[in-house]
Amino acid sequence: MEPSYTIHLSPEALDVSLLPPNAREPGTDAFAAAVSDLISTDLAAFGLDGSVTVTERQITVTWTDNGKAGPRNLQRAVKLLREGDYQRGVRMLKILEPSHAEDADLHFNLGAALSDLQLFNEARDHLSKAIALDPDHINARTTLGLSYAREKRYDDAIDILEETTKRAPDNPFGWRALGGTLRLMEGRLKDAETALAKAASLLPDDPINWLGLGQVRESLGDVDSSIDAYKKCLTLQPLDGVAEQAEAGINRHTGRDLRPKDSQGKEMLRMDAVMYMREALDAFGKMSPEELRLAAHELAMAGQRGLNLKDSETTYQLRCLPGESTAMRIVSSMYAAFQLIMPGTDVGIDLSREYQLAKTGG
Repeated sequence: MEPSYTIHLSPEALDVSLLPPNAREPGTDAFAAAVSDLISTDLAAFGLDGSVTVTERQITVTWTDNGKAGPRNLQRAVKLLREGDYQRGVRMLKILEPSHAEDADLHFNLGAALSDLQLFNEARDHLSKAIALDPDHINARTTLGLSYAREKRYDDAIDILEETTKRAPDNPFGWRALGGTLRLMEGRLKDAETALAKAASLLPDDPINWLGLGQVRESLGDVDSSIDAYKKCLTLQPLDGVAEQAEAGINRHTGRDLRPKDSQGKEMLRMDAVMYMREALDAFGKMSPEELRLAAHELAMAGQRGLNLKDSETTYQLRCLPGESTAMRIVSSMYAAFQLIMPGTDVGIDLSREYQLAKTGG
């Protein structure tokens, strides 16, 4: 006889935006019909035979294991989570859970998704089950620690993450999570740097870790090391948001003391920047709009290397600029190009005074 399973879901856990506008009020007949259709569709899509009963307080799903609730369906449910469909992925993992109650990975994936949804108590129940079933499930341990960190329960998080790194000293993600949590705690920046440096040594191709290491070193006042970490992050071609933070970190330092000061301490203009901008404006004025756009793109890509504006020795070759270019020439030309294309664009450094002088020819 095929085994049968029954699970109960809370109506409050449903994303009612998935339902027709006239069926979003729990306790109504329209709500019951819409929810029944929604979950019945899920069951059918996963090849499961079952039924759905909806009351004001509870959704009951009963289904029979017809041999199709195996690993492939678990993978499909996890794939939904990875694609960002948390509501359906969580729902299907909960439906499948009774037939895979001893599967540590099911509990880990369900717990991780619930933590992302900020349902921390329920998330920790499943993460704890995953660890009980597999004490060496490092991902579950790491995620459990991070669930406490997300609630700002840092001491609880550190207890778990330190134990995680002891159990798996060669796992970079445990060290990254530990370092990322320590940096949020008062007086623990040096400990955070140690943990993040360990993670970087174990997984040197992780741009997120290098960003975090750069930010911690910046907070510690270690300017050169922080810039090195930000540059390393950028070489790994991180996603846009990470890249922007790394570039901002570099610019915060390379842009400091950009202008010389006179004897009264008043900032003077960077006349080398004015010269470079005049040269660039002359060249850009002979370009078509498309050629100017390509030049701006090349200059921006060069800027992502993390140029040090205080370094006048290192030079670069670009197609849009003749000869060898210093960091200051590249940044000045980039500023001019973007002001021509999109006036007022913030390129991470303020050369507006130099640009006005270069434009007016004064």
